[in-house]
Amino acid sequence: MLRYCFAAMIPYACAAFAQPVVDLSGTWGFTHFDDRFQGWIVIHQSGNTFRGTWHTSRGKDEPDDQITGRIDGNTVTLWRFIGNNRQSYVLTLSADGNRLDGFGDGFFLNHTNLNMLRGAASAASPAASATTVQKHRRNTAAAAPIDLSGLWAFTCANDRFQGTVTLRQEGI
Repeated sequence: MLRYCFAAMIPYACAAFAQPVVDLSGTWGFTHFDDRFQGWIVIHQSGNTFRGTWHTSRGKDEPDDQITGRIDGNTVTLWRFIGNNRQSYVLTLSADGNRLDGFGDGFFLNHTNLNMLRGAASAASPAASATTVQKHRRNTAAAAPIDLSGLWAFTCANDRFQGTVTLRQEGI
């Protein structure tokens, strides 16, 4: 009888010690390899695992890479796949849940830093580009013409599609 009581108590004890999983879904801006590379990572989370896309927008021109990972408390393990090669990052989630910092090893890496900020407002992130466009639209009524030339990042269809476009404005 006592054996059955302990068996019934184990699931409750495990549930009491389980930590709620922070939702990392969304777009994260990053700097990598002592700020040599910048870009964004789009994360789609399900439970304590996630998948997504790594996009480098500054420092290197390369195709987007697939990522996967898992969350264990405030420790996040992220794997980036470059072809058949893997990079592994161990990151620490900040107390407010908006920053990930850590180091990676693997394909072309040896304890290389990766710093991520949720919804980062850098020129490298797609969210920042959209914010910049919205600011310009609000201020254009009485303002001088704005030159939209440059590299613009975009996302559409709930982050399913991403890319960059280079604009060259001629005239007003």
